[in-house]
Amino acid sequence: MWWLKPIYTVMPFVYMIAGGASIASSESTVGIVSGTLLISAGIVILQMRRDYKDQLSSAGMTKSQRS
Repeated sequence: MWWLKPIYTVMPFVYMIAGGASIASSESTVGIVSGTLLISAGIVILQMRRDYKDQLSSAGMTKSQRS
């Protein structure tokens, strides 16, 4: 499934905001664990994207060379 670029770019931040809201508004363990998982997922996605961009730049690939 392909997402529009603005949606694709913003999704990790949405996950982290939703996780923070879940932690802040929840009094149950399930809500806190869910919020922590959402925040963790957002961080992991951002790190994976950064690592991929670093890998491409170290290989000397431009945006048009990617497929």
